[in-house]
Amino acid sequence: MLAPWRHFGRSRPSSPGLLGLVRGEQFWNLGRFEEARVELEKAVAENPQLPPARWKLANAYLREPQQPDRVLELLAPLEQAFPTQFEVVAGLGFAHYMKEAYDRAADYLAKARQIRPPDTMLLNALADAHQRLGNTDAAREAFQHSLELDPGQEVVKNRLAALAREQ
Repeated sequence: MLAPWRHFGRSRPSSPGLLGLVRGEQFWNLGRFEEARVELEKAVAENPQLPPARWKLANAYLREPQQPDRVLELLAPLEQAFPTQFEVVAGLGFAHYMKEAYDRAADYLAKARQIRPPDTMLLNALADAHQRLGNTDAAREAFQHSLELDPGQEVVKNRLAALAREQ
């Protein structure tokens, strides 16, 4: 792995948390998620006001189902300053989804969908939240869009078939 400070010239970055952020990103890109989380935790500890470190650490915590409160703790303070930052909005949506707060999850995930073209994970969580709230048309639309992106999702096909039988 290259020394992360080489991105910044010959010296190490002087901004607190920046080295941990860069190292965390490098580990993440290598698929070394635990090491990435540790580095991002260091970055946030050194500089709690470093927004990219906070949303990247929140993303690392989203991989751990028992951490939605930590995700909310990291991202909620960023919401007002970064209302159109996909990582913030989607992260809040997924955290609320994990907490089974489906109304809030659906709101955030729908907003994230408007910020950046969604992937199947976002669409499926949005569809599931809508279905649990009884919004079958919105659930159907999100599941269909997910299948357009990846037609091989048997679980999603089954969910759509079940929605069709409910009518």
